[in-house]
Amino acid sequence: KGKSKVIDRTVSVNGEVVETEHLKNEVTKKPVNKVILVGTKERPPTTGTGTFIWPAYAGTYTVTSEFKWRWGRHHDGIDMGCRTGNDVLAADGGTVIQAGPYYGYGNLVIIDHENGIQTYYAHNSSLLVSVGDKVFQGQHIAEAGNTGHSYGSHIHFGVKENGSFQNPRNYLPAE
Repeated sequence: KGKSKVIDRTVSVNGEVVETEHLKNEVTKKPVNKVILVGTKERPPTTGTGTFIWPAYAGTYTVTSEFKWRWGRHHDGIDMGCRTGNDVLAADGGTVIQAGPYYGYGNLVIIDHENGIQTYYAHNSSLLVSVGDKVFQGQHIAEAGNTGHSYGSHIHFGVKENGSFQNPRNYLPAE
C-alpha cells in the first residue's frame, strides 16, 4: 500500500462537519503491485526424508484391510476406511508423478520420494495436486473417496520400493 500526506480545510458547526476543502495531496510512498514481504517460516522440505507419517490424521480413519492375500490375489497396500472428503496427506516429501484416473485405483496420486520409494494414494474423490508438483510431508494432496474398484470410501495407501510393493506398515510409525 502507498502513503500520502493530505492537507484538508474542514469547517465544523456545533461539532458537525459542514464543509471540507481538499488543499494538497502529496504521495510519500507509491503503491507496489507485488509481494514485498515474505514470512519467516521455512518451507518444509519437498524431498523424501525416509521417515513416513500416516496419510490421514489420527482418529479420522480405521484400517479395514492389510497388505495380504485376499479374494484370490494380493492386496498391495493398506485400506483406511474414512468419510468421503477426508484429508489425504503426503506420507513424505517428493514429486507427484501421477495425478488422475488409473485403472482400478480410480483417482490416484503417486509420489516419487527420490530415494527408490514411491507412495500410492488411491480411490480419491478429488485431487489437489498435479503431475510435477513438489509436495512436503503432511501436505493435503487429495480427498478420500470411492473411485475405481472400491467398496466404500477409503484411502488405499501403498508403498513401492525399487519397483516392488512392500508392506506399508514397515514404513509407518505405530498407530
